[in-house]
Amino acid sequence: MVLTSKVDEARARYHLGDFIAARDIASQVLKEKPRWLTAHSTLVAALWNLGHEGEARIAAKELLARNPGFSVARWAHGLPYRNQEHLDALINPLQLAGLPE
Repeated sequence: MVLTSKVDEARARYHLGDFIAARDIASQVLKEKPRWLTAHSTLVAALWNLGHEGEARIAAKELLARNPGFSVARWAHGLPYRNQEHLDALINPLQLAGLPE
């Protein structure tokens, strides 16, 4: 339960524009649960928005190595967003970092 709260906090921090906190929290979660898609995707998006495009691309490749069938659209479909603009703010950096649609 604690890790779920951490992933939610990372995503909330991301949407509040605190990309450093989002990156750091997502990284902590991934140390314990390296296959957690929401933590991984939040990390990729945070890195991209921090201007660390190279690191974001590496993190995206790591996500795909652990989850080869990952698709941004399929993953995003399960997220509880009412506003498409908010969802787009999270998924656009994932696509820019090289994750498949």
